[in-house]
Amino acid sequence: MSEHTQDEVAESIGGAYWSVDEGHWETIAPALPDHVVDLLAPPILVGAAPREARAVAIA
Repeated sequence: MSEHTQDEVAESIGGAYWSVDEGHWETIAPALPDHVVDLLAPPILVGAAPREARAVAIA
């Protein structure tokens, strides 16, 4: 578990870049059989990156 609070993390990324994209199982896990892919919801890929040079190390 991280020793940083949610507020510390939010403050450390300042103005952030956020993205949400629908993924495809064929790209993420090409070895999954089609019958398994049919049972799964489409993967949602979420990313975030700080725009400022200053960041708090999260370990």
